[in-house]
Amino acid sequence: MKLIRLSNLIINFFLVILVVVSIIGAIVVLPTIIGRSSKLIVLISIVLVMLIAFIGTYWGKSVYLAKKIRKFIVLNKRVFLVLFFLVTILWQFMIVMSLAGSTTWDPSIIVRAAAGHSYWVKDYFSFYPNTLLLLFFEHFVYIVAGHPRLITLTKILNIINLLLLDTSLLILFSSLKKTFGKKISVVSAFFFWTLIVISPLIAIPYSDIWALFFSTITLAMGYRVIRTSNFGKKGYLCLGLGTLLAISYLVKPSLMVYMVAWILMGFVEMTNRKISKKHFFILIIFVILPLIIIPVFNSAASHTSLVKVEKERAMTLTHYMAMGLAQGGGYNEQDVLLNEKIKDQSKRNQMNINLIKERLHEKQVLGYTKFLFNKQISNTSDATFGWRNDGGEVGFLIPYSNSKNPLIAKIQKTYVSDTSGKDWSGNSLIVQSLWIVVLLCILATLPNSQIEVQLLKYVVSGGMIFLLLFEGGRSRYLIQFLPFITTLAGIGFVNIVEIFKNNIYYIRNVRKDEC
Repeated sequence: MKLIRLSNLIINFFLVILVVVSIIGAIVVLPTIIGRSSKLIVLISIVLVMLIAFIGTYWGKSVYLAKKIRKFIVLNKRVFLVLFFLVTILWQFMIVMSLAGSTTWDPSIIVRAAAGHSYWVKDYFSFYPNTLLLLFFEHFVYIVAGHPRLITLTKILNIINLLLLDTSLLILFSSLKKTFGKKISVVSAFFFWTLIVISPLIAIPYSDIWALFFSTITLAMGYRVIRTSNFGKKGYLCLGLGTLLAISYLVKPSLMVYMVAWILMGFVEMTNRKISKKHFFILIIFVILPLIIIPVFNSAASHTSLVKVEKERAMTLTHYMAMGLAQGGGYNEQDVLLNEKIKDQSKRNQMNINLIKERLHEKQVLGYTKFLFNKQISNTSDATFGWRNDGGEVGFLIPYSNSKNPLIAKIQKTYVSDTSGKDWSGNSLIVQSLWIVVLLCILATLPNSQIEVQLLKYVVSGGMIFLLLFEGGRSRYLIQFLPFITTLAGIGFVNIVEIFKNNIYYIRNVRKDEC
């Protein structure tokens, strides 16, 4: 058996377990959302289900109708594209203007620090140095914008979020079209657009959208490295990819999962075909480059005059592991307070190791298995990606002002009012249903063993495993992996359609032969 096939079997084993548990969790959430949904949302959902049933029952007529619609859209492609982008940007702009506000968690701490205002966690940037790159960028925006008020700065940063998301969508579509073809690129872009581009998360200036942006660029550049046969170009692209991975780590450390996936795939490729010493040298540089950039940046950042940074106070890896074992595996205030009290890093590290041992001993094998099952559901079941999970719900996002405009007031009531909850007052029903489809489509990629597809499988599985081992407990952490998830789902969806078409064709031919 070739190593590439063995690699696919191994990663499929983990992918199936993780995704099946996620599907169970996503389905369990549905009754709660349906109970809170408006009659209009339920009606739209019923119509969509009936449409799917019609397509399945009358496949021939559906294909004929689809071809007619497609021909009409192709003939008026520019008009539809302009309308699509105008409606998308208009909706995003309304969300940004309606929901721009403050929070009682990390985003507002960084924004306030960037603008030179006081913030409520004194040594925040000593504890969480991984937020320094975002702080420097927001401070740069603050200076360029002419030292605006917090409300104006927040809106500017949210508009940057808008640009990051829309640019990510275009990059993803373009890259996938060149790598997999038009069908997969369209389906993946649709999943991406529905799940995040038009999401209210655009109104929160935090590292999640930045991480997603860098994930998209690294995915696109990674695929370009695979497609490029010219050694010189491949070398420059790998240098760029290594630099991007270093920046990605400084935004979200969990994005190093992509680098691990690349190393594993590089090893598989080297064992399946002869790789020259030059290509091996490129791979070494690709790995070493982030290991140089990251410590250099951290060293320089620790001497900033913008905020106080004490390197020895930084939260250790063991802290996040210990927190990932407490209660639901998410943020644990008791653990944080314990770590804040101990200034000595080695003592703090030892305390966290002891906590890890205690919690694993308490759970035992079966208890830990059950814990991981529940945690995987918490990490991946919610298509709103942890909306109102941070800041004690109410403090998740508080608009700077309550609008009297009926449309804006409706948006605020839907997403941030006392009654909106974590499911947008039931308005997330359609998105939640699509999320289940996305997860199911991922399972349809199991037979695909190409390097390009396995890379996605390793990143998606690796990301989920990372969140199981470290702090998780909410699906907001999945945002950074959405380009990989939606691409994998797009491949799976096209696989399902092709299988369905082949079966219909086979059944028709059998019937003709019988007649």
